[in-house]
Amino acid sequence: MGIAVPRALPPPSDAVEVTVAANTTSATLEEITGSEALFTTAGPSRIMVVMSLSSLSTGVGSNATGGWAIQINGVNGVEFQRFLSGANDRMMGSASMRSAILSAGTFSIKGMHRRVSGLKTVTTDALVLLCWPVAP
Repeated sequence: MGIAVPRALPPPSDAVEVTVAANTTSATLEEITGSEALFTTAGPSRIMVVMSLSSLSTGVGSNATGGWAIQINGVNGVEFQRFLSGANDRMMGSASMRSAILSAGTFSIKGMHRRVSGLKTVTTDALVLLCWPVAP
């Protein structure tokens, strides 16, 4: 058995950057405004997505816990959650998702967020989505 040699990941095929704050008080995952990417595959493949973001909670009331996930073609990935202790608690987070094998076509990719608990507003104030095709 030989030594595994790491392969360099090629540059992403698509990227979306959001620098305008998006707020939510929704209890269910909703799109982070401006985060949608349309990704086209030429043949059967998977889509690999990496999302990094910055967030905080704003407003009055009890501090919020936020939830974030990636959505590929209407299917949400695993949600990660973080307690946000206030405007001075800036959270940096990231998530990744790999789709099932998809036929050739154009697919919607979005960053999603929600308020899990608390009364303050969850604000996602910066986000980057990077997308790659992956052989099935």
